[in-house]
Amino acid sequence: MTLIESGTPSVECIHGMFQRMLLMRAFDQHAGDARRANRLRGSVHKYIGQEAIAAGVCAALHSHDYISSYHRGTGHCITKGADVMAMMLELYGRAGGVCGGKGGSMHVADFSLGILGANGAVADGVTIALGAAQAVRLLGEDRIVVAFFGDGALNRGPMLESLNWARVYDLPVLFVCEDNGYSDRTRTASVTGGPGIVARAGATGRLLVAHQAVRVGGFGAEIAAETTEALFAALECAPRRLGAPRVPVPYAEPLEALCRVSEAQLVSTVREMVGQPGTGR
Repeated sequence: MTLIESGTPSVECIHGMFQRMLLMRAFDQHAGDARRANRLRGSVHKYIGQEAIAAGVCAALHSHDYISSYHRGTGHCITKGADVMAMMLELYGRAGGVCGGKGGSMHVADFSLGILGANGAVADGVTIALGAAQAVRLLGEDRIVVAFFGDGALNRGPMLESLNWARVYDLPVLFVCEDNGYSDRTRTASVTGGPGIVARAGATGRLLVAHQAVRVGGFGAEIAAETTEALFAALECAPRRLGAPRVPVPYAEPLEALCRVSEAQLVSTVREMVGQPGTGR
């Protein structure tokens, strides 16, 4: 069963997604603090500011569906159901980690939950998802595969080949581009020819672009932002945007704290969306 089972999102459904977002945020904040204090070795690529994407997509998945991720994959794994303590042990390189403490933050995986793994090579997680989707088709299984990736992967050869292959063979895979406008420290638009991601989406029919509709230093807690119009198109519920001041990007903690939507605001807006009375508490 998925978190979203009916045509209209309940307050409990949205609240469940919000709880997952808070868990993702708390996990990454601790990991970042531990890394700065040299208690944790290796790299930590935080998912802070993009939690709504993973929460929204994975809420529509069944436990037997597959996901693949990229170097910023902690949020995807948490919302798909990975054990948070085992994930943290993995980051610390300890026994009991989801990969025995051998993979670290960029290689978190749990096949029992359909988590095919994060990947440090740009766009290679997409090819893993493509292979899984090809297997699903050959075996006649009732599964779908979701490939999460950043906009920095869009111009990579494996990415373009995967989009084409999925379309040619009509594979059950959804490509989710988490577009924050940057490829590392380079503006993606400055190294992309033509209409870029728009053309890619039109050609494949399977590419969902989640980007910053409101400039709040990241996607933040904006479940009802522009990405919702695509993610929750089947919910028969008009999207509502929780407004915030326009502030510069990329993400900065002081700006995020200033603009973050409160839980009371979120619940109140959801109640209004689904026609249920209440003040949000």
